[in-house]
Amino acid sequence: MRVRIFGIAYSWGPTPARGSGSPRAGRRAARLRWRAAAALMKGLIQLAFGIGVLVYAWQVFTAGVAPMSGVMVLAASAALAANLACMLLLMRHRHDDINMRSAWLCSRNDLIGNVGVLLAAGGVYLTASHWPDVLVGVLIAAVFLKTAAGVLRDSVYALRHGEERVVRWG
Repeated sequence: MRVRIFGIAYSWGPTPARGSGSPRAGRRAARLRWRAAAALMKGLIQLAFGIGVLVYAWQVFTAGVAPMSGVMVLAASAALAANLACMLLLMRHRHDDINMRSAWLCSRNDLIGNVGVLLAAGGVYLTASHWPDVLVGVLIAAVFLKTAAGVLRDSVYALRHGEERVVRWG
């Protein structure tokens, strides 16, 4: 959980520092590099979380023990409220630039993860099995990994070519 909080803090840290508009190409290029580098870091964080969720799902699978559904519901409900607020704040800026798109996708993925954990908790409660947690974990990991691939691809492109691709990830 501490790693997740650090990841959120790091990925939000560079987001507001987009700079003001400037007619000079050198400044525009520097701002693009900054935004692309921030998006690259968010992509790496998404990749790490996707791999982490896969590792967790594997551990639950091999242990064969169902997690405590009540704890899952409490944690996911609190996180859902916070992530929904973040996502709504970012909604109107999700197409502004590569950095804001990646920040919005991080929040969207967190929201998907929270809903997935709630569904898994319900499945664990109803079946007294670890399988719902494993299956939802794999699906959440797939969402994180797909987003990471898009964010990483486009941020590396922007860093190499000095221009953004207009893409709709997700």
